[in-house]
Amino acid sequence: MSESAPVFAPVRMRRAFEAICDQIRQQVVEGVLSAGDRLPSERELSEQFGVSRSGVREALRSLEMAGMVEAVTGINGGFYIKQSHPEGITQAVRDMVALKQLPGRT
Repeated sequence: MSESAPVFAPVRMRRAFEAICDQIRQQVVEGVLSAGDRLPSERELSEQFGVSRSGVREALRSLEMAGMVEAVTGINGGFYIKQSHPEGITQAVRDMVALKQLPGRT
């Protein structure tokens, strides 16, 4: 009787910015952060997450593109949790369909 060896799928190392995005999203889901709340500075976030500022910047840009945060300039500048708007979700789904990442209607 021959034993077959287990087959494993390749492991992809998770990028820091993805983990940062997930943690910020989770804080919103749990109600720790809500619309209008200001996030800590890039420097503070990089210290808290234990990553470089470029990783934090990449996460903030990703969250901004997803419509979750908003960059504000000026004396009260920084990144703020954005009020959700359903049209942003609609556009994201349209983009995914256009890129064939979701099946369209047939």
